[in-house]
Amino acid sequence: MLYIDQTDFGDELFRYSQLIKRDNGAISSISEDNYFQFKSQYKEIVDFYDSNIKAIGFIRYEITKIFRKLKKDQNIIDLDKILSPLSRQLSEEENEKIKESIRGYINEALKSNKLEKLLIVTHPHLKHLDGVNRFTNQMHDFVLTVLQELNQDDRSRVCITKIDPISTYQFKFLSDVFFVDDPTSHLKPEYQTIHFPMALAKSLNACLNIQKK
Repeated sequence: MLYIDQTDFGDELFRYSQLIKRDNGAISSISEDNYFQFKSQYKEIVDFYDSNIKAIGFIRYEITKIFRKLKKDQNIIDLDKILSPLSRQLSEEENEKIKESIRGYINEALKSNKLEKLLIVTHPHLKHLDGVNRFTNQMHDFVLTVLQELNQDDRSRVCITKIDPISTYQFKFLSDVFFVDDPTSHLKPEYQTIHFPMALAKSLNACLNIQKK
């Protein structure tokens, strides 16, 4: 199973493209990232929302901030820049970079003879679903384009699914599902631990049933 996050637009364009070397499209080597992804605003959010014990998340953030100051690293990418490809028209070069990355991950997975089926999953950001200035670019559309470009044998080994909260989850308001103040659009604990995994399992079962037929 391959989960591609919406923030991977910015990751692929501004971070990973500098770290990944390719040979005829295949990944040949991956350099180590400088360290945690973004500036303090992002790490604080991620550590807070991902940690079951919020105090531990805050301690992790403070320790990271100390290392950041010691290293004097100026190459950390701003969160706003990471999110920017979601809401603007991408250049032809950016479009090709995203597709090349997706194509590379798929080809890397399909090289394994032990892999029977690859399920690729995407999930919308809150701003794809609600808000005045909604996000327009969706990772699912790029995955679908790359899938259609694969040869028939490879395409038969890949399933894709977009988990749509509106049709998949039961809720009254989107604020029941997402942390609305989180710019990276984390799901609330009930949806992280129960509803999202259930949706993944359902998608995986559907993918495997297609294979059996």
